[in-house]
This record gives sequence, C-alpha cells and structure tokens, in this order.
Amino acid sequence: MPGIFHAYSDESGDEGKNSKRWFINTAVIVRDEDENEVKNYELELKQSIWENKGMTAPKIIHWNEITQHTVRKMISEHLGKKPFVSISICIDKRALPEINDRDIFFQFTCKLLIERVSWYVDDLGGRFTMTFCKRGGLTTAAIRASIAAALLERKNEIRPVFNIDDLQVQPMERYIMLRVADNNASALGNALNEDKYGCITSDYFDNLYNRVYRYKGWNRRWKYGIKIYPCEDSRKGFDNFIKEYPHTANWFK
Repeated sequence: MPGIFHAYSDESGDEGKNSKRWFINTAVIVRDEDENEVKNYELELKQSIWENKGMTAPKIIHWNEITQHTVRKMISEHLGKKPFVSISICIDKRALPEINDRDIFFQFTCKLLIERVSWYVDDLGGRFTMTFCKRGGLTTAAIRASIAAALLERKNEIRPVFNIDDLQVQPMERYIMLRVADNNASALGNALNEDKYGCITSDYFDNLYNRVYRYKGWNRRWKYGIKIYPCEDSRKGFDNFIKEYPHTANWFK
C-alpha cells in the first residue's frame, strides 16, 4: 500500500506592496504514522518552557504572539528534531509589479507549493491530503477551484497523487499541525525580513533548515525545498541570493 502523507500550509508576511519584502507560504509534510509525534511538540513545549517552571502556558503556540527571543529559539530547536519535511515559497515583492488581486497572488504561491509537495510524495510512492490555514476570505471551495484550474494548465507540473476533495481550509486554532507550519514560515520570515530596527534574525531557521525538502534525497534544496520567486535562472540566481543573504549559505549545503 502507498504511504499516506498529510501537508499543512500557513504563510508569513502580507501581500501588500508596502509591507515587508518577503511573502512566504510554507507547507510541512508528515507521514501519517509520524503525525502524533510531531503534534506532541506543543504539549512538550508547554510543559518544558512554562508549566514545569510554575508558569501558565499559552493556549496555543502561535509565533507572532510569542516575542521572547529565547522562547522562539527553544520552539525552533524542538521542532527541528521532529519527523517532518518543509517546503517554502518565498516571493520577493520588490521584484513584482503592483499587486492588485491578493487572492490570485496567494493562490499562485499555493500552486507552486502543492506542486512541490506532489513531487516529494510521488517520489516516495505515496498520496497526500492538504490543509491550508484560514486567512481572509479563503475557503475550501476557493482553494479546490484554484488547484483544479492549475491542473488543467498545459505546462502543469503537479503530479496526480491527491484528490481535490482532500484539500481543505481550516482555522489554525483547530489543527496543531497548522501551527507547526506557522512556526516554520515565521522563522523563515525572520531570517529574510528586516524587523522594525532593520535587523534580520536567522537563529530560528538555523534550527529548522535540516527539515527542508531535498529533491530525491540529493543535496538540492534550492528551487525545491526553498523556491525563490522571481529569481534569475541557473547558478546566477542562487549566487545573487547568497550574496544578499550570506547567512543562508548553510541552508543549501
């Protein structure tokens, strides 16, 4: 029997032209038999960070609501040891024209994301379901229609290892795995987007890049586990990205 995988997606950043430079849409993929181990991260962290020290733990671990640097590092370190794979689409909004339709913009990132999830799962002989985090007016019907349309495109590279009916949109509060995706996307966002002081914090994603998808097990995270868009083709795009963000070089080794 083929393996069953589950993918969960959440984003970091905003589509607006005047907001932070990078919009990131991340999926985390987990084998069905490993999902409980990954989901346990939240209970484990609540106990180790807060409850064992006599403090009240937050109801959910939502990255944007946790501002302490040390706690964020602990979250990323713990997640980095869990059995899942991540894929991120990173959109450089400075290199794009004015974004007038945010839904089309977001659905484009979903297409690139599900494309790579399908490659990963297909190479392992499996099938997958996928859950997207609810945002704005995003609905299950909308995401299914968007991906169905993508499947009809002539140059479509999405592999048929899922059913459209297995795509859904759910609130983060309902699914722990959506919070895993949130933590990954946000950690990557901190490594690429400057904060209000003009600083970048790479520490968090330094604990998570070992989870990034390598194409067919080879050392190929660039364009597969981390897709930069738009980006020049061939080695030039990679070299320019590393030149601008030298702290990312280790991610692709």
